[in-house]
Amino acid sequence: GSMNGKVVIITGANTGLGLESSCRLAAAGATVVLATRNPQKGEKAVQAVTDYLATNGVTRLSGQQIVSLPLDLCDFGSIRAFPKLVSQTLDGRTVDVLLNNAGVMAIPDRRLTKDGFETTFQTNHLGHFLLTSELLPLI
Repeated sequence: GSMNGKVVIITGANTGLGLESSCRLAAAGATVVLATRNPQKGEKAVQAVTDYLATNGVTRLSGQQIVSLPLDLCDFGSIRAFPKLVSQTLDGRTVDVLLNNAGVMAIPDRRLTKDGFETTFQTNHLGHFLLTSELLPLI
């Protein structure tokens, strides 16, 4: 189906299912915001999506954006700052889809985030819950 004109945010978009989703949704015409913890990996992922489109003969639509924005789900401050970055980057466009994909697992020891929560719980649950709440005004 067509995603022309739709805006999609994908967390954990630089590898695995997040990257594949970014490629496929961009190919369907969506503006894709790749939310990644590491800006360098985010830019590499943007290039991977661009390469995917070129390899598959997909022409980007006028106004279609494929961008990476920093987001660390282990940091509530990063999550709270993210909607403003999105709004500035998209010139106030609304968000149509939020794909809460990022996650961590098999961390060998019990680590706490700077917010005081266990890393896996904050990243996989609390972070996405807060992100969804913070993005509601843009959806």
